[in-house]
Amino acid sequence: MESTSITSSKPKTLNPCPFQPIANTILCLAADDIHAQALQHNGQVRFTVGPHQAGDAGVTLTHSRKIFKIPFTLLQQFMAIPDDADVTLYFWVTIFPLIQAENMET
Repeated sequence: MESTSITSSKPKTLNPCPFQPIANTILCLAADDIHAQALQHNGQVRFTVGPHQAGDAGVTLTHSRKIFKIPFTLLQQFMAIPDDADVTLYFWVTIFPLIQAENMET
């Protein structure tokens, strides 16, 4: 009886390893500037920011998207977001100031 090999000399995929860093730079607006824009938003349309151009005020080139450490203590605020809310606007107007108050904006 012939044995068959379960391995192949061909690679399974030609894609690069998914764990290698991906070269990504994006222009990000400073959090305080987004917060200020959210406070001035009229609510008639969904709140968005960007895309940004090099040289725009408050914009920095970043190698990855900026993130916030969201404290577990704010879980109830996230759970309380109404289903029909503009979640982005709600975050910047309601939750972001709480993150600032806890000095978690890093």
